[in-house]
Amino acid sequence: MMHMEKNKLQIRKAKIEDLNALINLRKEHFLYEKNELGNELLDFNWVSSEDSRNDFKYFILKQIIFIAEVDNNPVGYICGEIDIKKPWYKENIAILTNLFVKEKYRRKNIGKYLLDYFIDSVKEHRLNKIEVCTRYNNNIAINFYEKNGFKDFSKQLIIDI
Repeated sequence: MMHMEKNKLQIRKAKIEDLNALINLRKEHFLYEKNELGNELLDFNWVSSEDSRNDFKYFILKQIIFIAEVDNNPVGYICGEIDIKKPWYKENIAILTNLFVKEKYRRKNIGKYLLDYFIDSVKEHRLNKIEVCTRYNNNIAINFYEKNGFKDFSKQLIIDI
Protein backbone atom coordinates (compact mmCIF):
# COMPACT_ATOMS: atom_id res chain seq x y z
CA MET A 1 0.00 0.00 0.00
CA MET A 2 1.32 3.43 -0.91
CA HIS A 3 1.36 6.10 1.75
CA MET A 4 0.91 9.78 1.16
CA GLU A 5 3.89 11.89 2.13
CA LYS A 6 2.71 13.89 5.11
CA ASN A 7 4.35 17.09 3.88
CA LYS A 8 2.20 16.96 0.73
CA LEU A 9 -1.00 16.11 2.61
CA GLN A 10 -2.82 18.66 4.70
CA ILE A 11 -5.97 17.92 6.67
CA ARG A 12 -7.78 20.86 8.20
CA LYS A 13 -11.21 22.01 9.26
CA ALA A 14 -13.20 23.10 6.25
CA LYS A 15 -14.15 26.77 5.95
CA ILE A 16 -16.89 28.62 4.07
CA GLU A 17 -14.27 29.43 1.43
CA ASP A 18 -14.08 25.68 0.70
CA LEU A 19 -17.73 25.39 -0.42
CA ASN A 20 -17.03 25.13 -4.16
CA ALA A 21 -14.28 22.56 -3.60
CA LEU A 22 -16.59 20.54 -1.33
CA ILE A 23 -19.40 20.68 -3.91
CA ASN A 24 -16.99 19.39 -6.58
CA LEU A 25 -15.91 16.54 -4.29
CA ARG A 26 -19.57 15.74 -3.60
CA LYS A 27 -20.23 15.56 -7.37
CA GLU A 28 -17.46 12.96 -7.69
CA HIS A 29 -18.82 11.16 -4.63
CA PHE A 30 -22.29 10.96 -6.20
CA LEU A 31 -20.83 9.69 -9.50
CA TYR A 32 -18.93 6.99 -7.61
CA GLU A 33 -22.07 6.00 -5.70
CA LYS A 34 -24.08 5.78 -8.93
CA ASN A 35 -21.54 4.18 -11.26
CA GLU A 36 -19.71 1.86 -8.88
CA LEU A 37 -22.40 1.04 -6.32
CA GLY A 38 -25.57 1.36 -8.40
CA ASN A 39 -27.19 3.98 -6.17
CA GLU A 40 -30.06 5.24 -8.31
CA LEU A 41 -31.69 7.25 -5.51
CA LEU A 42 -29.24 10.15 -5.68
CA ASP A 43 -30.51 13.45 -7.10
CA PHE A 44 -27.68 14.93 -9.15
CA ASN A 45 -29.54 18.25 -9.44
CA TRP A 46 -29.36 18.58 -5.66
CA VAL A 47 -25.55 18.51 -5.63
CA SER A 48 -25.27 21.94 -7.29
CA SER A 49 -28.27 23.41 -5.48
CA GLU A 50 -28.36 26.00 -2.73
CA ASP A 51 -29.61 23.22 -0.41
CA SER A 52 -26.39 21.29 -1.03
CA ARG A 53 -24.32 24.41 -0.25
CA ASN A 54 -26.40 24.95 2.90
CA ASP A 55 -25.80 21.34 3.90
CA PHE A 56 -22.05 21.91 3.82
CA LYS A 57 -22.48 25.26 5.64
CA TYR A 58 -24.29 23.35 8.40
CA PHE A 59 -21.30 21.01 8.82
CA ILE A 60 -18.79 23.88 8.64
CA LEU A 61 -20.60 26.12 11.14
CA LYS A 62 -22.28 23.65 13.52
CA GLN A 63 -20.85 20.16 13.14
CA ILE A 64 -17.58 18.45 12.10
CA ILE A 65 -16.02 18.63 8.64
CA PHE A 66 -12.43 18.19 7.55
CA ILE A 67 -10.98 18.56 4.08
CA ALA A 68 -7.88 16.77 2.79
CA GLU A 69 -5.59 18.57 0.36
CA VAL A 70 -2.57 17.35 -1.55
CA ASP A 71 -0.37 20.17 -2.83
CA ASN A 72 -3.24 22.55 -1.94
CA ASN A 73 -5.72 20.61 -4.14
CA PRO A 74 -8.82 19.22 -2.38
CA VAL A 75 -8.84 15.41 -2.63
CA GLY A 76 -11.29 14.32 0.06
CA TYR A 77 -13.47 15.18 3.00
CA ILE A 78 -15.15 13.74 6.06
CA CYS A 79 -18.16 15.14 7.86
CA GLY A 80 -20.49 14.17 10.62
CA GLU A 81 -22.82 15.28 13.35
CA ILE A 82 -22.10 15.55 17.04
CA ASP A 83 -25.12 17.27 18.53
CA ILE A 84 -27.87 14.96 17.34
CA LYS A 85 -29.55 13.13 20.22
CA LYS A 86 -31.38 9.93 19.44
CA PRO A 87 -33.92 9.69 22.26
CA TRP A 88 -33.97 5.91 22.04
CA TYR A 89 -30.21 5.69 22.81
CA LYS A 90 -29.06 5.99 26.41
CA GLU A 91 -26.03 8.07 25.35
CA ASN A 92 -25.22 10.61 22.66
CA ILE A 93 -23.26 9.33 19.69
CA ALA A 94 -21.60 10.98 16.72
CA ILE A 95 -22.80 10.16 13.24
CA LEU A 96 -20.24 9.97 10.45
CA THR A 97 -22.32 11.02 7.45
CA ASN A 98 -19.78 11.19 4.62
CA LEU A 99 -16.21 10.16 3.90
CA PHE A 100 -14.91 10.52 0.36
CA VAL A 101 -11.46 10.46 -1.24
CA LYS A 102 -10.92 10.98 -4.97
CA GLU A 103 -10.14 7.73 -6.75
CA LYS A 104 -6.60 8.80 -7.72
CA TYR A 105 -5.76 9.35 -4.03
CA ARG A 106 -7.25 6.19 -2.55
CA ARG A 107 -5.10 3.53 -0.87
CA LYS A 108 -2.68 6.20 0.34
CA ASN A 109 -4.05 6.40 3.91
CA ILE A 110 -5.86 9.70 3.33
CA GLY A 111 -9.16 8.16 4.45
CA LYS A 112 -7.44 6.89 7.60
CA TYR A 113 -6.00 10.33 8.34
CA LEU A 114 -9.42 11.93 7.81
CA LEU A 115 -11.03 9.34 10.09
CA ASP A 116 -8.38 9.94 12.77
CA TYR A 117 -9.08 13.70 12.71
CA PHE A 118 -12.81 13.00 12.92
CA ILE A 119 -12.37 10.60 15.85
CA ASP A 120 -10.17 13.09 17.71
CA SER A 121 -12.79 15.79 17.21
CA VAL A 122 -15.56 13.49 18.45
CA LYS A 123 -13.49 12.71 21.57
CA GLU A 124 -13.04 16.45 22.18
CA HIS A 125 -16.84 16.67 22.30
CA ARG A 126 -16.81 13.94 24.96
CA LEU A 127 -18.65 11.38 22.86
CA ASN A 128 -17.42 7.80 22.80
CA LYS A 129 -19.33 6.18 19.93
CA ILE A 130 -19.54 6.87 16.20
CA GLU A 131 -22.21 5.45 13.92
CA VAL A 132 -21.71 5.16 10.16
CA CYS A 133 -23.98 3.84 7.43
CA THR A 134 -22.80 2.74 3.99
CA ARG A 135 -24.24 0.90 1.01
CA TYR A 136 -24.48 -2.87 1.48
CA ASN A 137 -22.31 -3.45 -1.60
CA ASN A 138 -19.65 -0.87 -0.77
CA ASN A 139 -17.13 -3.51 0.25
CA ILE A 140 -14.21 -1.09 0.11
CA ALA A 141 -15.88 1.18 2.69
CA ILE A 142 -17.10 -1.73 4.81
CA ASN A 143 -13.60 -3.24 4.92
CA PHE A 144 -12.10 0.18 5.70
CA TYR A 145 -14.46 0.79 8.61
CA GLU A 146 -14.06 -2.73 9.99
CA LYS A 147 -10.26 -2.42 9.75
CA ASN A 148 -10.60 0.75 11.81
CA GLY A 149 -12.62 -0.88 14.59
CA PHE A 150 -16.23 -0.43 13.45
CA LYS A 151 -18.50 -3.43 13.98
CA ASP A 152 -21.85 -4.50 12.54
CA PHE A 153 -24.62 -2.81 14.48
CA SER A 154 -27.76 -2.58 12.38
CA LYS A 155 -29.08 -3.27 8.91
CA GLN A 156 -31.11 -0.84 6.86
CA LEU A 157 -33.58 -2.25 4.37
CA ILE A 158 -35.60 -0.64 1.57
CA ILE A 159 -38.50 -1.77 -0.64
CA ASP A 160 -39.89 -0.44 -3.91
CA ILE A 161 -43.69 -0.23 -3.70
